Amino acid sequence: MPRKLTEADEIYADTLVTVSIIRTALKAGQLVDPVHLPDKIVEVIEANCGRSNMPMVDGRPHYRADDVLKALDIRRGETTSE
Repeated sequence: MPRKLTEADEIYADTLVTVSIIRTALKAGQLVDPVHLPDKIVEVIEANCGRSNMPMVDGRPHYRADDVLKALDIRRGETTSE
């Protein structure tokens, strides 16, 4: 029987998915579309990054790769020096 995922498992899965999405966006020279990100990452970005700074694409906010990476650090419990 499969075991229930721990919070550490969920953070690890979010990190793998998010890094793949960032890589795809960077290769295409585009911003990160929040539609593709895990919900927890989007929540962290919205809580910690100034929404007024977010670029808009098709009337929706998109994220810069550095904002997404900062959110990953926060999600993993690491503090950032910015």
